[in-house]
Order: sequence, then structure tokens, then C-alpha cells
Amino acid sequence: MHGRNSCRSHNRSRCLVAVAVSVGVLAGCGGAADEPAPAPAPPPVHSAEVEPPAVALPNLVGKGLQAAEDEAQAAGFFALTSHDALGQRRDQVLDREWTVCFQDPAPGSAPSSTLVALGAVRLGETCPAADLGTAVAADEPADPNALPDVVGLSVAQATRSLGSDAVTLHDATGAGRRVDGARNWQVCAQEPAAGAPRGGPVTLNVVTLAEDC
Repeated sequence: MHGRNSCRSHNRSRCLVAVAVSVGVLAGCGGAADEPAPAPAPPPVHSAEVEPPAVALPNLVGKGLQAAEDEAQAAGFFALTSHDALGQRRDQVLDREWTVCFQDPAPGSAPSSTLVALGAVRLGETCPAADLGTAVAADEPADPNALPDVVGLSVAQATRSLGSDAVTLHDATGAGRRVDGARNWQVCAQEPAAGAPRGGPVTLNVVTLAEDC
């Protein structure tokens, strides 16, 4: 009898321990579920773009195109473009043979990233009262069935513009020289003139870049 009671008492103790452990586990699980969710991470902060520093843009009008570009770069302006201020769409093959007539923006303080546009004419030509090159840039594309204006271009540029048109090169000085090195010669005149229908032969009167038309 004493042994039975002792065993029952022992089993009861084991049950109480098991219940206590179960309650503790349930309490622990409930506590974990009740914990607040972690706060969401704040959105990334994007730093604002840094504005390039403003520097002094010099007056480039009246200077040779090459010298003007060198001076602009020395001042910190490296975004440069040039165009024919007479509106004839001529490329500035050799910058030293062109003179700056207009610049945009005007001299003064400007961010160093500013695009500086220079309107120029060939040496010996007179600057127009207004920059005619800016109006040409806004024109409609040229008629692909009409001959382009290649006067003032190098022979290499002119022949590329004329594409498959048959081209004959003629020494404009009358010396009958052979045109060697298309990049070293420039077009003084073309026949037929710009705007004529394409498809026929084209004659270009040319001189070297070191010569005047």
C-alpha cells in the first residue's frame, strides 16, 4: 500500500512537470507571435546631382576657329561645335582657315558643361549681320532626289555626299593637275548646281586646301 501511494505520487509529479513544460512552451510560442514586426527599412536617399561649377567663358568672336576652340578648352569648356555662319552647310575641314563670327552662349559665367556653338566663315569672307547657320539647322532635310551643295567641302566629303553620282574632278587653276589625296582638295564650284535632279554626271572644280578658290 505504501509502495502504490509512492508510485502514484511519483507519477503525479511527473505529470505536473510535463504540464508545466507544456504551458511554458505554449507561452513561449504565444510570446513570439505577439512580438511586433520589424519596422520597414527607410527608402534609399538619392543624392542630388552636383551642378558643374560656373566658369568664365571668354569672348571668342573675331578669333580663328582653332584658336577659339583652344581658348574655350583652356577655360574648361570641352563641349564645342561649329557651323558655317553663311548658311552654306560647309564643313570646317581645317579650323585654322575659319574665323569665328558668332558664339552661343555669349561671353560670361556659365557651367563648364555648357555646349558652346561657334558660327564661322572662311578666311577673307565677311561675317553676316546675323548667324545664318542656325536657321539652316532648323530647315527640313534636303530633297534626296536633288543634288546637294558641296561647294566649300573637301573632295572626300563632296564625293561622299554625292554618293553614286558620277563625279569628274577638274583643277580650277587650269594647270591640269591630278587630284591626289581627296582630303587635301576643296570644291570651288559644281556643275550642275545644287538642287538639280540627281542621276547625271557632276563636275567639281577644285583647288588644294592651301589655295583660294
